[in-house]
Amino acid sequence: MRPGVTSETKHLNSKVKICLLTIIFSLLIAIPVKSEEIVAKVNGEEISRDELSERARVDHLFMTLRGAPLFANFLMETDRGQSVLNHYRGYVLDRIIEDTIIIQKAEEIGINVSEEEIENRLNGIIEATEDVDNREELLSDLKGDGRDLNDLKKEVYRRIIREKLRRKVVEEVEVSPKHIEEFYKENRKTFRDARDRIQPLEEVRDLIRERLIGRKKSEAWRKWLKEIKKEANVTRYLNQQGQ
Repeated sequence: MRPGVTSETKHLNSKVKICLLTIIFSLLIAIPVKSEEIVAKVNGEEISRDELSERARVDHLFMTLRGAPLFANFLMETDRGQSVLNHYRGYVLDRIIEDTIIIQKAEEIGINVSEEEIENRLNGIIEATEDVDNREELLSDLKGDGRDLNDLKKEVYRRIIREKLRRKVVEEVEVSPKHIEEFYKENRKTFRDARDRIQPLEEVRDLIRERLIGRKKSEAWRKWLKEIKKEANVTRYLNQQGQ
């Protein structure tokens, strides 16, 4: 160690460096983008670089890495780190594209989300979140996380419309009595009561049906989603813009 340079000084200098990098990165993120600077198009609908930045929240990521300066340095100063960030942005863009396709399809078949539904879900979030008793405390938590109420409402909207569309897609999924019986025969030893006795089919029929329907609905949703994503006209510009 060089004379006069303690481990505490090095750690402090490293933290200062991370703070400066965070400020610079945040300022770059905050620069208004031109309307033509888009990262993708989904069936003609544009996804802006600003929306990608908002969803990826890389600036906030660096704020949370103040306690891990070496990792932050790795992300900011190495080619491999930049590759990690670029892959992350690509992952977030994939999610935005999927959300856009889902919203488009939902609106196409008349599914919508009311303000009342969003408010009810927000109230549910408040009730389910520890140490949050009212909207003011929720806003305070959001602010500390670098978000605001509008960000949360957008997230809630996407979640609700996805849930509604999924219910619509899988509403006719059913399982036959034969399928239930076959499943029971193959797995009967796993259905035991408190005395470790194998339960008869009639005692577990509803449980098996619920399990099988849940599985089939998940499979039906994944298959349907894969198909509409394949049918969508998606153009990505992310790599062309060096992000």
